[in-house]
Amino acid sequence: MATDYKQIKSINCTQCGAPVSIYGGGRRIQTITCGYCGTTLDAKKEYAVLKRYIDVQRPYMPLKIGQTGTIKGVDFTIIGVVEYTTIDDPSSWLEYQIYSPTHGYAWLEYDQGHFIFSHKVRDMPEGPVIKLARSQFKVRERTYKVIDYYSARVSYVEGELTWRAEKNDVVNLIEGIAPPYAYSLEKTATEQEYSVSEYLPFEVMKQAFDMPESYRKPRGIHAAQPYIPSGFIKGLVVAGKFFVPVSIVLLLLALIMGSGNRVLRTALSAQDYLQEDGVLTQQFQITKPERLVKLNLSLNLSNAWTWLDIVVEKDQSPVFSLAKQISYYHGYEGGESWSEGSRSVSTYFKVPEAGEYSMRVFAEGGTGERGNKAQQKTLYISIKEGVIVSRYFIAMVIVSLLALSSLAIRRFSFESRRWSAYSEDDDD
Repeated sequence: MATDYKQIKSINCTQCGAPVSIYGGGRRIQTITCGYCGTTLDAKKEYAVLKRYIDVQRPYMPLKIGQTGTIKGVDFTIIGVVEYTTIDDPSSWLEYQIYSPTHGYAWLEYDQGHFIFSHKVRDMPEGPVIKLARSQFKVRERTYKVIDYYSARVSYVEGELTWRAEKNDVVNLIEGIAPPYAYSLEKTATEQEYSVSEYLPFEVMKQAFDMPESYRKPRGIHAAQPYIPSGFIKGLVVAGKFFVPVSIVLLLLALIMGSGNRVLRTALSAQDYLQEDGVLTQQFQITKPERLVKLNLSLNLSNAWTWLDIVVEKDQSPVFSLAKQISYYHGYEGGESWSEGSRSVSTYFKVPEAGEYSMRVFAEGGTGERGNKAQQKTLYISIKEGVIVSRYFIAMVIVSLLALSSLAIRRFSFESRRWSAYSEDDDD
């Protein structure tokens, strides 16, 4: 509903003479506070002066007294406002007193750009409420978790209120949440009250009160703010539900059918592969050139390294070359054994066409850190064709699982940020 500043009637402040608008807050209105001089007037006794405050600073108020808006299908008018400031960790929020001729009184809290709709209730917790974060208590059928407990004082008052609010009045609060709902226990020097609140999204408030584009948007996460996944996250979950089973099936097929067929297993002596012209292996047959070929090289080195240059040949002509290093070091130091490197390496390649191939192997090596004489170890060579590399399918499974769990991950992150904000306050 659009903003409506139509007054029901107006009086002159009995202290400063300024006009004070009255918006028909009903018979329960106890006080009216002048927005010009800060004087609180007694609505029951001809607006007699109850309290006067000097140099009161009006806080930023996104909504003004007299505005009307529709909340949950009910038209409410803002008739008053109270600002509270926490005592231990100074931060402020506003509570608007709102009134509906058909539904009575309620409150609209404004805190760091967030709005919460609340009303007083007579429903009390079923058991004791413990001042301990995440401790639970039940009210009717809803279970709440304690998120904060603190003391605050009244720092500003304006408009019509159903109770006598004075600057520096202190209230002690315990707040529990079950997003988007919250439950508060409020204790003053004279009474204890209970209220139930519901978080109102920014879009709802903007439409309800026709708020301007310049309005300060919410900052941080409010205690009662529910997690609402974005369309992107929802899309990831849908995609994950489809791709997780598909990727798992593909991975299983790769593991079962992708081990390949061995086309060569041979061993070369150091005397052969360390000679200047290298050594030519026996031929091996490739029948599936469109599939990967896996080459595995093994040397039983000890604190040594060997560099291998390999040329793949067909019909005594080089097709392509590749290079690999094998190094392995180990020892005992500080009462513990250590090792680094590996005695075997693997690589993958493709050949341009089916046929018989061979490999010419050249090598050089050394021992220790500076030695330049290769260890005399037998080189074991294994070649398989038709290999399917499973790591790509493993990556696909991982990505799909991340997409499927993105909603849970984002929700966990959201909840962590919600609770950490209040944990930090408690630590202080």
